[in-house]
Amino acid sequence: MTANATPSGRSLNAAVISDRESSLCSHEENIDCMMPEKTTSTRRAFLRRLPSLVGLVLFVIAILVLRHELRGQHLSTIVRMMRSVPGSHLFLALLLSLGAYLALTGYDALALSYLGCRLSYRNIAFASFVGYALSNSVGFSPVTGGSVRYRFYCNKGLEAGKIVHLVGFCVLTFWVGFLSLAGALFVLHPPQLIASSSLPFFAAQPVGLCFLAIVTAYLLLSAAPRKPLTLRRWNIEIPSLLIAIGQIFFASMELLLCAGILYAVLPASGHLAYFPFVSIFLLAHIAGLASQVPGGIGVFETVLVSLLPASFAPSAVLGSLVLYRIIYNVLPLATGIALLGWREFFDHRHCFGMKESGGKEG
Repeated sequence: MTANATPSGRSLNAAVISDRESSLCSHEENIDCMMPEKTTSTRRAFLRRLPSLVGLVLFVIAILVLRHELRGQHLSTIVRMMRSVPGSHLFLALLLSLGAYLALTGYDALALSYLGCRLSYRNIAFASFVGYALSNSVGFSPVTGGSVRYRFYCNKGLEAGKIVHLVGFCVLTFWVGFLSLAGALFVLHPPQLIASSSLPFFAAQPVGLCFLAIVTAYLLLSAAPRKPLTLRRWNIEIPSLLIAIGQIFFASMELLLCAGILYAVLPASGHLAYFPFVSIFLLAHIAGLASQVPGGIGVFETVLVSLLPASFAPSAVLGSLVLYRIIYNVLPLATGIALLGWREFFDHRHCFGMKESGGKEG
């Protein structure tokens, strides 16, 4: 009996050991399988943070360069330069800022027309102004401006998918307008760009031609029989030629008006024609966008101060930039926040025990 039990016990032990070994091997295989996934997720997390890291580095570099440019300058000098701007120039800058935000409403109007949605201009203007007032100061336009649009356009019956397309269309409109305007100015005014800075802009004209070639291709694509453009799982409807021309018009007008705000408050001591100045403004503007710093603050100022001719004193230019920020960013931001608060209160007035008709306590 004992002799018969021993082989059976050995075979049982062997089976247990075999199960443990197979379990251990399986565990090691699972670990090996998990390692690439962990590495991939770490890489993705790093790539997501990379734009923010690059933006932080650019911001630090910009502050150091700006500090170098303003060495020996005093705050009192900057304030004095701000006060020296004529009142008529300030009024003109305010009108240009109003015009720029009116041009931005064209982005949303074109997007809704492209999507086949109809809304009153009052509702479009409200959502557009509040969205851009926040995104121009806070940064991350697709997120901040997109959130505001989602809040308002959802209440008007637009689906979430169409709002995403609307935000993407507005981004496309900006780039179409930027490439059109920058391309034309880089081709027509490269000598002024070279003379106005010590940076190597010898390739401005070829770059401008490349920009115009991209815009021309976009217009030709819009003029051709429209078929959805398939990118992976996405089917993208190409805008009509009329809408594409509208994109160029509204985006170019907004950029020209925006540059005009700063040009109106620049010190009179400097000597630079308007369109060469717009070329410099566009370069500074795109550097601020690339930095991912809210409002491009610091980066925009540094590039502009560096590129302007020597006839513009850095302290005077900085005073003009402060006025520009107040007129184009701070005042619209304060107005946008007030309008947003009023709208939220109006939409949720029942929470405060108020009737819809008279606003009296119920």
